[in-house]
Amino acid sequence: MRYRDSINELNSDQKEVVMTAGHCLTIACPGSGKSKTIATKAAMLLEETDGYIGAVTFSKDAAIELRERILHLCSPLAAKRLIIGTFHGLAYKQLGSKIDIASEGDRIQYIRNAIEDLGITLSYKDALAEIDRIKSQGDLPTPDSSHYKIFENYQKQLEANRKIDFSDMVTMSLNNMETGRSEPYPFSHLLVDEFQDTDKMQFKWIMTHFKKGTIVTVVGDDDQSIYGFRSALGIQGMDEFKSQTHARKIILGINYRSRPEILQAADRLIQFNQIRVSKDLVANKTAGGKIVSKMFATPDAEATYIADHIGDITQSTNAVLSRNNRDLDVIESLFKASGIPYFRPADKSLFSYAEVALYFGILELLAGMKVDVGVDSIFRFVDMADSDRKILSGLRLNNFKKKSKAELLEEGVSESGATIYRNFATHFEEWKNLYNRGALSLMINGVADWLVERIPLKKETSRRVIHAACLAIDRLNDDIPSRIRFLKESKNNSKDEHYVLLSTFHGSKGLEWDNVYLVRSEATICPSESTPLEEERRLYYVGTTRAREKLTITWTAKNHCSQFISELAIPEIA
Repeated sequence: MRYRDSINELNSDQKEVVMTAGHCLTIACPGSGKSKTIATKAAMLLEETDGYIGAVTFSKDAAIELRERILHLCSPLAAKRLIIGTFHGLAYKQLGSKIDIASEGDRIQYIRNAIEDLGITLSYKDALAEIDRIKSQGDLPTPDSSHYKIFENYQKQLEANRKIDFSDMVTMSLNNMETGRSEPYPFSHLLVDEFQDTDKMQFKWIMTHFKKGTIVTVVGDDDQSIYGFRSALGIQGMDEFKSQTHARKIILGINYRSRPEILQAADRLIQFNQIRVSKDLVANKTAGGKIVSKMFATPDAEATYIADHIGDITQSTNAVLSRNNRDLDVIESLFKASGIPYFRPADKSLFSYAEVALYFGILELLAGMKVDVGVDSIFRFVDMADSDRKILSGLRLNNFKKKSKAELLEEGVSESGATIYRNFATHFEEWKNLYNRGALSLMINGVADWLVERIPLKKETSRRVIHAACLAIDRLNDDIPSRIRFLKESKNNSKDEHYVLLSTFHGSKGLEWDNVYLVRSEATICPSESTPLEEERRLYYVGTTRAREKLTITWTAKNHCSQFISELAIPEIA
């Protein structure tokens, strides 16, 4: 059988996990082959026992990948007793009858309704985070608190519309099991991946099966617990599991991914954390890795360096990782302009923002590609009053024809509206002159500067994406129409055979590349001041341990370099 061949390929610690008959707590260091270990154990249990084998993951993709690994190692007949899925997916099946799940749009509307009904000053994002926290922990705040009132109102709207949200699935399945309305799954064994990410309700779901006689193996790494903001239990959950089950603890400490130079630096970093399971990291690979750091004057210079030094991506895999998604904007813009294939798994590309479309529209107007952009579109972004925009739109001032302040006031435009219009009209004439003289870079930057300087401070995203788009179009060397067409039509943001991944540290979890760049490694950014230091250090540890061959760490002079750089104890390049 193929699973026996897989067992023979395992190291001694991995074999111990597979062969342990009772409950098992497996601490799996980065790159330690945990997926292969879990799949091999599941396949062996399917072939050598008669019971149902359960496996839980945290994403559908992970569940699909693990299922394929297991099916490859066991016979089709044995595989019929495999039950695998996410916590939410398995809980949903336990609920039996068809239940309508609230969409993201539903949730947004219900939360906004609750905020409006209650007259509470709270952002949608903060309200959503608090609702999810309450559901994941199972602890209600005091009835007189605003968070309780928001939660109660939100739940009533769900009930009125006969819907549940994803968090309700696990809670409802637990309630049904506790009251006897449904039974736990008939698992003889249950395998749980990424156990450090479980929250309180998911932990209870696991332990409900344990109490019914299921033998449980959990696999995770306390040093990679990076979802505290989602109420993940981390090392606390691991300690509680061992205490309740008396599980055997096994550490998978051999790393098959990174060169020793990278792994040793990561180990130095994570040892600064006080609350963790003590473990030794051992690189299976021989020496030959490279880890360097470099400072740049600005984020633009940092991004330019990466775009210029990324190398031949057909010969190696590459990723650029950041603490915050917004810090990837400038890098995406330069990759786009340079024709470097990349994939950014975000809700939308930098070049799909309305602000970037407006910026390109002004450039197209200056280049004669358009006859109009629309007064309303331009001045809405700089917070001109609605009444002023309507009047100016009605005047149909082609190419932003200059008018005196008195003429504008006579038409009913306010003082501030007249000032904004006249300022833009003056600049528009200057930009047109620059275009006619061939001073394209000055024109490109001039338009971007005008927009960025006048967009209100609260619209930080608008200013950021315009600046990034400016870098992209300024980097190109053709005429304006050709540059804009290239940026609009280029399809280099896709998962082709060879591409550079642009992602956050959180999004990189579970992945690996030959070469990894960690950007904006700066104080106030990484570590973030809004997250506990030890979790931030674990997050940076995840980033460093994604690299196989080379790790490049960069930061800018806008802030002091991150304390994590000194904790890694790595050299700096001039």
